[in-house]
Amino acid sequence: MSFHWPSKIFWLAALAPATLDAAEFHHRAYDDGSAIILISGEIKAGDDSKFRELSVRFPDAMVGLDSSGGAIVPALEIGRQIRLRGYSTVVTSSSVCTSACALIWLAGTPRYLDQGGGVGFHATYKDQGGRLVETGVGNALVGHYLSQLSLSERAVVFATSASPYEISWLNYGNRISSGIEFSIPDPEPQSSRSSQKTSQSSARAPALSSPPLPIYTPPAPIPPPVRASTKYTAASLRAEFGRPQFVETTASKSGLVGTQRAIFAEHLRAIYGNEKYLARIASELNAAGSALSGENAGAVAFELAAGLAQKLIYAGFRRLSDDDIHKFITAMATASIDASVQECGSIFYSTDNKSATLEFQVVGRQGDDALREYLALMRKAIFAEVERSPSVVRLSATQAEAGEAAATDEMLRIIATLPDGDQAAISEAMADMDAAKLPNKCAAMTVVLTAASTMRGIAGDWYRRRFIEMSHE
Repeated sequence: MSFHWPSKIFWLAALAPATLDAAEFHHRAYDDGSAIILISGEIKAGDDSKFRELSVRFPDAMVGLDSSGGAIVPALEIGRQIRLRGYSTVVTSSSVCTSACALIWLAGTPRYLDQGGGVGFHATYKDQGGRLVETGVGNALVGHYLSQLSLSERAVVFATSASPYEISWLNYGNRISSGIEFSIPDPEPQSSRSSQKTSQSSARAPALSSPPLPIYTPPAPIPPPVRASTKYTAASLRAEFGRPQFVETTASKSGLVGTQRAIFAEHLRAIYGNEKYLARIASELNAAGSALSGENAGAVAFELAAGLAQKLIYAGFRRLSDDDIHKFITAMATASIDASVQECGSIFYSTDNKSATLEFQVVGRQGDDALREYLALMRKAIFAEVERSPSVVRLSATQAEAGEAAATDEMLRIIATLPDGDQAAISEAMADMDAAKLPNKCAAMTVVLTAASTMRGIAGDWYRRRFIEMSHE
């Protein structure tokens, strides 16, 4: 292959798209007839045809990969085309390639794994009602494919032994035992190699011009996401949050089961696939500075990131339509009515990030569609905030006062329909929420949310937007 590593490998980062929702093919051609081809996002049916069209144009190419996998059949066909063409494959330090993507990477001759990049394998599976079940037919296809690549039985075992909820991460330390050889950029500084012969250096992978990095170590299966003293970047967070094992582990801790856990996992994948969201979180974490030092820095960072995500939701709703805000508050009102006192206290009055998972469970009682819509509204708000579009809608003082006055009338109307004892308790709680007992605070919150969701007309729109503003503050 004619590639010079320092000049061409960095084009992979430049070619990468901002979002990775579906497979995208980007390329850069060179005067010598070679090319860089980047495959990013989910592999789907038909992607093998897209790749074949590119491969016809370039006799010499390096294929960069940045994907959490996808459909197995087109992935295997892309791999066969790579082997047929004699293309090299690479996963850079800012990329993660797992599942079906890792099978594509295996077809490279040679294959490169940059320091900090991630290549991971697990058994093939099918989704049965939200439960991932290993499929023997899929594993047989993979085994046959790997034999076509002249890989050993050890490689087949390594690539298919992890369950669908786990990942076997490949690294420099286990490349021999796994039966999967690959090259890595030479970590030795350029100055110390100046006196070496060309024939000696050519036996190693091409050298990066950037400062030396430690040999890649596979990430832990669960948080913390990034080690202490590491500078947080969108790439480093995506490498951790985007791992299938991380998503499934996080989804399993939501308390949701069956199809609702699968819905929540899809929500997480969409969130962690948004580059601007990850960049915003990374910026906030870096700004925390010394607060993230020490032995438990990674765990603290993960909790802080979860809290920041909640703030982005309310900040983002200030940019959304009156209809979106109405739907969101109506869902909250329904959840508050359905929640027990203990659940209400955790959802509305706890500062613990774990309360968010309880919120999803309560919303989920209304059915899969209710949970799906609620999560979609949250994503819409988060993405609006990180994109800073559309513009924030700001109420004038007159609009805010009119909305609050109309809401007060609606709350008084609702309270008047309650038994006398409840009327007094809720009125006292609303006058001094800090001093109120939890059952009365929760009843008061239900009245507030019910009023906000049932108000009609422009005054209702003003109050709901004011409610979002106050929640953001």
